[in-house]
Amino acid sequence: MKASSNGVRQIVIVGTGLDGRAFRLPLPTDATTFEIDRADIFELEDTLLTEAGLLPHCRRQTIAADIADPEWIAALSLGGWQHDQPTLWLLEGLLIYLSVDPRTFRVETLRGAGGLQCVTYSRWDRAPE
Repeated sequence: MKASSNGVRQIVIVGTGLDGRAFRLPLPTDATTFEIDRADIFELEDTLLTEAGLLPHCRRQTIAADIADPEWIAALSLGGWQHDQPTLWLLEGLLIYLSVDPRTFRVETLRGAGGLQCVTYSRWDRAPE
């Protein structure tokens, strides 16, 4: 919420799952949430949202992409994300599921894209295989 009060109007949620921020937070109507996840996740989420009759508080753009594919940033751009605009990047509970090399790649990709980053960090004694 602080980012939006500071003028950030693009929120990118990577590995969004059933997050629902566009529906549950009082985001500005001129903001856009870009939700990145698998197509089957969005099918389930859209079904649940329709059944509940919920509407987003801001623009919501879903991007069906696999973040294991390096082209996910291009898919995000095709979905309307503007790399030259301030962006809040959210990666909550995602990186723990990636081994170290892909995890480093994702964070480096975001660093190059600019903006604020919020990442959940978890330490494992052993990285996932």
